[in-house]
Amino acid sequence: KAQEYFKKGVELFEQQGSSDQNWLYLHAVVWEGKAHEELGQLGQAKSCYQKALRKHPNFVWVKEELLPQLQEK
Repeated sequence: KAQEYFKKGVELFEQQGSSDQNWLYLHAVVWEGKAHEELGQLGQAKSCYQKALRKHPNFVWVKEELLPQLQEK
């Protein structure tokens, strides 16, 4: 259920046009990715993490922790 709720939250941020440099949006994207990862949907998790990095390329948590850990799986 969490993955569905995060996805809906991300969609709402994007519909409102409030996704650029919005930390709440970025964290929703990342937590959607983490939910995908927990479900074993690694490709979708990677897409979410990359989406967050496209919006904020220096998002350290994603860049230095989440993506490298995902790539090890």
